[in-house]
Amino acid sequence: MKTRMCCAVILAGALGALVGCRVEQKDARPYVVDVPVAPEVWEATATAELTNYLSRIALSGRVTVEGRDRVVFHVGNTAFAESKGLSSAAFQEEEWAIESFGRDVVLNGGGTRGCLYAVWHFLEDFGDVHWWADNDEYVPEARPLAFGKLSARGKPHFIYRDVYRWRKADSRTAARNRLNRNGDIPIPLAYGGSFDYGPPYHCHTYNQDINFEHL
Repeated sequence: MKTRMCCAVILAGALGALVGCRVEQKDARPYVVDVPVAPEVWEATATAELTNYLSRIALSGRVTVEGRDRVVFHVGNTAFAESKGLSSAAFQEEEWAIESFGRDVVLNGGGTRGCLYAVWHFLEDFGDVHWWADNDEYVPEARPLAFGKLSARGKPHFIYRDVYRWRKADSRTAARNRLNRNGDIPIPLAYGGSFDYGPPYHCHTYNQDINFEHL
């Protein structure tokens, strides 16, 4: 079982400050983020995403859950998540969950995308953050965030989700909007990876499967 460590949330997107370190109390904010001591690459991305946007929407870092402050967000396969039966192995591929236990909030899911989806659903459904296009996002004005009991789960209904575009697209935007393929542009494993099929190619392969010279 992975052990956990708590890191105070300091600078948005400063992933190095979230993994493998402890921040002095004088720099601590009212909420903290708990990550696995050796996070998978997608768990590291989920942590960076949560940290970045929470720092922008939570005024002075103020977050409460069920009236409690000093909220701890447990991102990924942490010891706390495992203790609550919410380890990644407990989920189906791409399934995700947001569950609060007092001031402790678990954000986790199955496969390479479930943890990411938990964080993105939390930011969208509870934080009102939205990603419209590669260079167009909506981030609400910072305010104190007060949540009641948090309990949400889900899983994409379609195995394959793609909006095929000839132009070069930002795979991060595709992943944030829960696409698991971005046409011919690979989605990095840090954002869950691509749903690939084939070979020789994912479609339009008739001329590659049939040797017309012998017909």
